[in-house]
Amino acid sequence: MKPFFSTIFLLFFFSAFSQNSKLDVIDANANVAVHAMKFSVNSSEAFKTINWKEIKDSFKENNPEELIELTFEIDLPDSENKFKSTFTVAGKSKDIDSLIKKVKKGILTMSKIASN
Repeated sequence: MKPFFSTIFLLFFFSAFSQNSKLDVIDANANVAVHAMKFSVNSSEAFKTINWKEIKDSFKENNPEELIELTFEIDLPDSENKFKSTFTVAGKSKDIDSLIKKVKKGILTMSKIASN
């Protein structure tokens, strides 16, 4: 009987005091940076729906010297050759405009290859 009461006491003790701790995962004043974005599509027309302004705004809060990465992936399992391709453009946050230009050229090339 003594082990039963000891076990009940320990369970009560641990459950009562375990509720007092507070866990702060992210501080309210913390800066959060976006380092990578990945877009996966299953048709070349889906690339036309990308909002480039939103992508640019996503990296707005980053430090200008932080490295960022944009990855674009297309998977056409229903196509004749089961076309699948991925490309990544990386650079600094301050160069987001030039990175977007490179991505647009890459998407255009990938769409041409996928349509053949």
